[in-house]
Amino acid sequence: MIEVYLFLAMLPVQILGMSVLYPVLLTRTIRTGLKNIPAQRLAELYPGVDVSQAHERFLARYRAVNTVVAVLGLLLLGWFISYMQRPNWDEGAVGGMVTAYCLLQYSPFILIVWFTTRFNKVQCCGHCRC
Repeated sequence: MIEVYLFLAMLPVQILGMSVLYPVLLTRTIRTGLKNIPAQRLAELYPGVDVSQAHERFLARYRAVNTVVAVLGLLLLGWFISYMQRPNWDEGAVGGMVTAYCLLQYSPFILIVWFTTRFNKVQCCGHCRC
């Protein structure tokens, strides 16, 4: 029974860390990094693109995805609390739900990869094989 209590204690920590605190730190890092790059350099790299608007749009989407994941995690935590109090609860169902939720928590990282690859397509110089 101790493992159930440990699991129920660690799931909120995981939800808080990956769906709340990490996005806040990433947002702060992105905004700080964007302020450190001169506007002229951004205009050279990305002509015709409002970089700050693109970053803010990405951050809004990123926050929305993380908020949905956090809410789903809290709902799942509530279900786990009620389900694991039953004497005949099935460990397989809990394991499957935890695995699915952990995979869902990585969906915001897919958004980061998509944005980064889309945004970082800089004109090739023609001397390399990129």
